[in-house]
Amino acid sequence: MQVSRMQGSLCDLETGCWPPAGSSSGDWRISLGEWAPELAVLGTEAGGHEDRRAKRALDALAQLARGKLYRPPYMVLLTDMSAAWLEDGLAERIYLGLCERLGRLDLARGPFYDVYDRKISGRDHVRYSDTNKSHGFHTDGTASSNWPELVGLLCVRQASSGGMTRLVNIYNIHRRLLDDSPEVLEVLRRDLPRQTRSIPEGAADRSAVDVYPVLTGRAPDMTLGCRYMRRWVDAGFVMTGQMPSAVVVTALDAFDQCLESDPAMLLFRMRPGELVFLNNRVVLHDREAYQDAEGAPRLMRRAWLYGA
Repeated sequence: MQVSRMQGSLCDLETGCWPPAGSSSGDWRISLGEWAPELAVLGTEAGGHEDRRAKRALDALAQLARGKLYRPPYMVLLTDMSAAWLEDGLAERIYLGLCERLGRLDLARGPFYDVYDRKISGRDHVRYSDTNKSHGFHTDGTASSNWPELVGLLCVRQASSGGMTRLVNIYNIHRRLLDDSPEVLEVLRRDLPRQTRSIPEGAADRSAVDVYPVLTGRAPDMTLGCRYMRRWVDAGFVMTGQMPSAVVVTALDAFDQCLESDPAMLLFRMRPGELVFLNNRVVLHDREAYQDAEGAPRLMRRAWLYGA
């Protein structure tokens, strides 16, 4: 795992913030190496006592992960998985077992959605996750009724270049805006339209729009939450036939700039076999644009989890 901008401790338990320049990975990283003997027999013909040991190991790992996901640092990276586990399906069994213990899986596209470049960039209403482009910082789920609590990603293959994972913490962003631009926070707490499904290009359809704020909750109470992807907010205004006010555009531009310039941003490159789980209410994520190797496209398996 390549990691940059990381030194010190990742989180402040009282404010939920990450410190400037990131952190050492000690409090958000779990090595699977020490669990290898137990996990290696998960779902195999071994059965009986050995399989029960594997499930107990998953129980313990899920408990450790949960302790990092619902309080600072609000994320966890699981590393040091044997490369052979990807080849024989064990990595996915471990991933599935952890997902089932951390929450309720969204099964709309199977337990996992394959994230790779489908070579459809430039078409109407294409999800950025189906291209090799950067998404910009965002949370997953745009419909008001569909807000995953956790997002998981298993790295199966990495790109030949690019594809770095980028993470920011809304507590850090909120603190900076509160100090420098409190008027932006007021706009982010207003109801704003979001496009929730694809419709023909240029059409206006209010039924394809939900309305809710970017920010909810309060930082002092540790209840702060964020739902955001700029693309769907802009599209929401189009769908409703409205023009966003200059105040709204200025505030969203300032929010985007704050996300992109966050000195506590985490930037790292996942290796095949690594797993990351994020609290989708607190951590906004992005991945840099990338280029695939010939015949071996970058592949991540994504999970959405609810009701943990």
